[in-house]
Amino acid sequence: MARKLSDSYSSPDATSINLTHLLARLENNLLSPSADLKQLHRSPYHRARVGANIEYARTLILKLELTLPNIKIQSRKHALQTDLAKKRQQIKTLKTHLDEIAAAAETDPDTQNFSSDNEEDLLPTPSDNMKK
Repeated sequence: MARKLSDSYSSPDATSINLTHLLARLENNLLSPSADLKQLHRSPYHRARVGANIEYARTLILKLELTLPNIKIQSRKHALQTDLAKKRQQIKTLKTHLDEIAAAAETDPDTQNFSSDNEEDLLPTPSDNMKK
């Protein structure tokens, strides 16, 4: 009998794979020497987006931790616990780095005026069009 589509997406293996890919992508975008952090320094939107991805990774870890009691093979259970502990540490490192970027962006005068400098150029209001 065929399994439901939602069952296959919620399996611990798929969740673990998704978590691994997400953490690899976040590390590449935040921690690698070749990472371009200009957008994160300038835009609170990009910082919020990365922060949401970090929170989603945390949610995936919690989801995997809930499956631990169902694993009967002790070696597999121990391996998963060790892997989750490493990934939790990666998430802490990513969150700390993102917080440092956010703190630096708040103290940088260039980033504080980023949105207000460009607001006038985006879209004129109807009253601006009538004045001309």
